[in-house]
Amino acid sequence: MTVALALLLAAAPGATPEGSLGPGEQIIYRVRWLGLPAGHADVTVGAESPDRPGSLPVVTNGRSDLAVYPMRNKIVSWWDPASGRSRGLEMYSDENRKRGRLKIDFDRSAAKAQVFRQNEGESPRESQVEVPPGANDVASAVFFLRAARLADRD
Repeated sequence: MTVALALLLAAAPGATPEGSLGPGEQIIYRVRWLGLPAGHADVTVGAESPDRPGSLPVVTNGRSDLAVYPMRNKIVSWWDPASGRSRGLEMYSDENRKRGRLKIDFDRSAAKAQVFRQNEGESPRESQVEVPPGANDVASAVFFLRAARLADRD
């Protein structure tokens, strides 16, 4: 449950401007630690999938080749442009040679999320958690915040 809650970000309610997010958009992060290259994350918006009509996949590939903690993660967030919210996410992780999978499906009408989690060599676990109305997963929240209209302050 802690992992699921850590992956959720409550954002202020409000509509996302139409057309604010589209296939082909990309954000690239370069990570440095103590001034040295430590890794990178590439976030790309894909085209609508027939398996999930009305959703755009926001694909994040993260990688770190640090000898002390090698990491390769892939997160696919399913963004609903009409509501400006995530419909769910799938995460495949390989962190320090430990592999796992996390899947979260949001049920906005019930204010809940179905969480599936499995670590390599362990039985899968499923749970249901309550979700605040404005919640997004972290990868989708980056695009939500980028598209949000911010008020000027004096």
